[in-house]
Amino acid sequence: MGEVSEMKIMNMAFVYRSSQWGAKVVLYVGARERFLEYLKRRHHCNYRERWSEDFCALSFRMLSQTDGHVTGYCIWLPEMNFHTDQYVSLAHECLHAAVHILDDRGVIYDDDAKESLTYTFDDIYGNFLKMLHRFYKKNDEGNTDGKN
Repeated sequence: MGEVSEMKIMNMAFVYRSSQWGAKVVLYVGARERFLEYLKRRHHCNYRERWSEDFCALSFRMLSQTDGHVTGYCIWLPEMNFHTDQYVSLAHECLHAAVHILDDRGVIYDDDAKESLTYTFDDIYGNFLKMLHRFYKKNDEGNTDGKN
């Protein structure tokens, strides 16, 4: 998928459980307000950090509303229309998610841990790309606005 697509994914969630660590990672593509509603409704999670208007993408830990423990990891993109810059943003945020996962499991970044980081990143990014491309192939008629 190069720069030729006019299809856009909006307000859709894709959920993946890391095969290596068992961590739940959510990719939400869509409007910020709908994303925050989705977090509360589906994952009982509030995003508590300061939200900058400058954010073009975001990755963070999902924390339980009751006791604050980590319930998963979330990546937000405002849209996905399959242009190169969005693949780069997704990769960037998947790398942040991989770092969060390894940090929460006490992995120390030394020469041995480099492979853990790259495999965790590959696992997350590769699986989200597969999901997005599967969705694209099913819905390549035009713009898609999900109901999630």
